[in-house]
Amino acid sequence: MMQPVDERTWDGVHQRLPAELRRWISITEVDDGAFFVDDLFRRKFGDAPPAMGQGHHVVAFVRSGEGSFAPIAYTLFTRIGEICLVGGMSTDGRAFAHLDEAARRAVAEAGGLAYFLLHYGFARFGAAAYFGHVGDARAREVDLRAGFRDTGHEHLMVYTPRPLADAHRAALIAQAHAIGPF
Repeated sequence: MMQPVDERTWDGVHQRLPAELRRWISITEVDDGAFFVDDLFRRKFGDAPPAMGQGHHVVAFVRSGEGSFAPIAYTLFTRIGEICLVGGMSTDGRAFAHLDEAARRAVAEAGGLAYFLLHYGFARFGAAAYFGHVGDARAREVDLRAGFRDTGHEHLMVYTPRPLADAHRAALIAQAHAIGPF
């Protein structure tokens, strides 16, 4: 397992959830996202989440006062060659009830859970470029803060952890665009 360079990052670049929030919330990859987030995903998207084995399922869990854990946020990273598609981002407003007001405020002040799920994946999955298909204004705001930029194609955004030659970047964007909405 990758050890953080310091407590604030996963790898010296990509941000970890602030230490004070790690008392209540843990972000991790799970083998079968549907097992944990079926209800959340269906409420958000009206369909079942991707099946086990279809990418990297990243879930944030919140610890309740009784010590049980509930999924509070989810996203899927699907690697295709050099690129990684990021989709299914969702948070469960009901699960925030497990946090006291100070913790809810700390999550908001830290930038929200989606930002940290993205950074978790960026630090772990080693793609040359990450793509999001973003039509929601709030999701777009989070993606911009996380490092995504517009590609020139409607709703398609890209994050490149390292600089890429213009031709290489353009080829990766064309590859993601050809996939269509994801």
